[in-house]
Amino acid sequence: MLRDFAPADAGPLGKVALESFEQFRSSYSDWTAMADRVSHMSELSKTGELILAEDHGQIVGGVAYAYDGPRTIEIVGLRLIRPDKCSSSNLRPVARAAVSC
Repeated sequence: MLRDFAPADAGPLGKVALESFEQFRSSYSDWTAMADRVSHMSELSKTGELILAEDHGQIVGGVAYAYDGPRTIEIVGLRLIRPDKCSSSNLRPVARAAVSC
């Protein structure tokens, strides 16, 4: 199921973001700094839109859009999904675009 982000989702979304980016750990010279930024993905809700993917009540992915000006131009689209959920049929729209699938 896809739904809008709510403030209570910040912690679970941060965990999913870290799980999704873990596969790229060796690509970053300062993984600690990168992990800190990734785990705060919910901060993007202040300047854009977050849409979450849920599976059986658990957040398993999300899409973040940041806009320039009056929410008319997409600047950044960040897509992620837990690696173990990439094959879930009800999450395929998110999985197709996710960084980890």
